[in-house]
Amino acid sequence: MTNTKKVEMTLEEQLEYVKQNWKKITKTHAVVLKAEDDGYKTNYSIELIVPEGKDGCFTLEQLQKAVGGLIEFVGYQTSFKGCCVIANEEGLTLNQPVNVLLWLMSKNQLMLVGNVIIVNEKFIR
Repeated sequence: MTNTKKVEMTLEEQLEYVKQNWKKITKTHAVVLKAEDDGYKTNYSIELIVPEGKDGCFTLEQLQKAVGGLIEFVGYQTSFKGCCVIANEEGLTLNQPVNVLLWLMSKNQLMLVGNVIIVNEKFIR
């Protein structure tokens, strides 16, 4: 069972918190930048997840659940040094919305769709 602590913050506050504490957060967590379309509007949120694998790494199932489907490693190492960016491989085909949170976090360098995970390379096997 995962220990979670819910803290109420606006999306802007969450984004600023993640930016300011990036190095500390990515030592123990992956950051999931969510962009989900409910048919009327796109809902954005940020979630921190911890590895659940026996080896201390993320499992394939855990990564697939976070992006909502098949995973694709996106080769953008420059925006997030030491981290992997993972997206839904079929995001465009599924007409998932643009992930504005990723675009903001990457200083307007990355434009992907759907949920995106940014994870420290040490948690990937």
